[in-house]
Amino acid sequence: MLSREDNALLTRVARGTPMSDTMRRYWIPALLAWELPDPDGSPVRVRLLDEDARVTCPGRPAQGRPGARYRARRAERPSAT
Repeated sequence: MLSREDNALLTRVARGTPMSDTMRRYWIPALLAWELPDPDGSPVRVRLLDEDARVTCPGRPAQGRPGARYRARRAERPSAT
């Protein structure tokens, strides 16, 4: 059984944590091919590694496979008031 500290080390994925840094080095599937938006369609919202993002599909490469772009949204910061 893991200690609380080891469990936190392995499960926290917010930016800047050890596991987040490790996971961001690898490809992470976010959507199935049929879930990708049409080239003229609205972006699909996803949440990966504690970040909200939008996936767009600007077109299809020459091989006929869908291409997608992932853009993380900036986190909103609370006001100082």
